[in-house]
Amino acid sequence: MSGSREGAGEPVAARAPGRWRRTGDGLAAAASGLIDLMLPLRCAGCARPGTAWCGGCARELGGLRKVVRALPVPSGSAAVPPVFALGRYRGAARRAVVSYKAAGRRDLADPFGVAIADGLAGLLQWGPSSSGRAAFGAETVPDLDPAGTWHLVPAPSRAITSRRRGGAHMTRVAGRAAAVLAERGRAAVVADCLVSGAGARDSVGLDPAERLRNLAGRVSVLPRRAPPAGAPVLLIDDVLTTGATAMSSAHVLARHGVPVTAVLVLTATSG
Repeated sequence: MSGSREGAGEPVAARAPGRWRRTGDGLAAAASGLIDLMLPLRCAGCARPGTAWCGGCARELGGLRKVVRALPVPSGSAAVPPVFALGRYRGAARRAVVSYKAAGRRDLADPFGVAIADGLAGLLQWGPSSSGRAAFGAETVPDLDPAGTWHLVPAPSRAITSRRRGGAHMTRVAGRAAAVLAERGRAAVVADCLVSGAGARDSVGLDPAERLRNLAGRVSVLPRRAPPAGAPVLLIDDVLTTGATAMSSAHVLARHGVPVTAVLVLTATSG
């Protein structure tokens, strides 16, 4: 992630130059773009030619569901935000997420951003007075403010991982989601304020408690990029596995005085 200190809510495009200062970052982005030009466009979910993400596969990210399993909570957390997923981490949805993260399919930031925007729209429809509130569990539906400016906070990635991917992958998704929401008349900005510090290792193979310990003290908030106190905050990520990243991120934001209103992920594993 960049070490620049721009304010929260500044358009993502305006902050981009700071992320490409390192030669490695620029080379990774160039390589990813070259791959996009050389390979024929195919759906990342089913390999259908002529489209990045076909309508059939898009339906796998169209079912807003509350995650109800137990999630690891950092010591001292006062409240745990509700967590929602748009799809399951399997099939076409899983292939698309992996392609976006590991295979340089940056074109998927657009449909993923649209999916996040649709997901937030779905959450707003399930407000406290909604007849459909029971579908999420009345006691756990966030008190959403339809009139507020939503701050989309991307989950943090390790710096080395972001460089390999040609930039912070969820920041691109957040930028597209904010743009779609603005086109629909919903005020939204990106607050790219979370940083995963040195010392955190790859979480593959770690159990929930180990993942939580791995992140303890290593996720921090960049104050000048953080949402203002009282703003509705949507923390977004691509995959929810154990929930350690989401809960650690929500914890540090709450300690900074910015509680997370809800967590929304593209996909969630089954357990």
